[in-house]
Amino acid sequence: MSKKWLKVALMVTAIATGTSIQVDAETVLYVPQDDRPVSLQYTVDTAKAAGMTVLTPPQNLISGKTYKGQADQIWNWVEQNAGRADVMVLSTDTLIYGGLVDSRKHNLPLSTLENRLKRIEALKANHKNTRIYGFGTVMRSPRASGGGTEPSYYADYGPTIFQIAALQDKLDAGTLTQAETQKLMSLQASVPIEYLQDWFSRRQKNMQVNKDLIDEAVFQDMALAGRDQGDTQGNADDTANDRGDGDHVERFFNALEH
Repeated sequence: MSKKWLKVALMVTAIATGTSIQVDAETVLYVPQDDRPVSLQYTVDTAKAAGMTVLTPPQNLISGKTYKGQADQIWNWVEQNAGRADVMVLSTDTLIYGGLVDSRKHNLPLSTLENRLKRIEALKANHKNTRIYGFGTVMRSPRASGGGTEPSYYADYGPTIFQIAALQDKLDAGTLTQAETQKLMSLQASVPIEYLQDWFSRRQKNMQVNKDLIDEAVFQDMALAGRDQGDTQGNADDTANDRGDGDHVERFFNALEH
């Protein structure tokens, strides 16, 4: 194992849940998904300990627990600094929504998200000799959530939305029983329609973004899709299995082999 291989393997391991890639790099442009130590400082420290130079956006632009990430300003920083990098490792959640939590709470129109996707495509076209790696998440539907990491209504209706998602997954699979059908209808009636529309509309937008990232081969060298705390049934699982969108996710992971 060469020294440079080890350097990048260490960094990508810190970012991408144990997956390593081979690339010769001294300077890495890294856009994290938020400012948590595990996302930002630990990763940067690991890379620096391996002898790499790491470029990151100004921290005041990166998504935090109590404030939104500034996607457009981060984009400006990326475009200004891309020429300094041997390799780029980019959070698509940050570049498209502002950050991980922002991806769960945004009300951005699809046109804005598509424009940011185009910036990723342009970045790749303008830096053809630079390897670009992207990582992102599939929006979760957790059993419960607190601390402002989901929309405010999730504190009251999150467990019900979770059950709805699980039953809808069974409905899509054709395994929903008559009793479960009645339960699904009852649960749906118990949640204000505007909350259900908000939740599932956001999921639909985010799923479209993930499909576009894959279909357009934005990250031909490598792409990672994380199942963000999804259950074995529910929206996150339905996105990541072989029903409906499974062919996209399979292609997403097949990129790891090339």
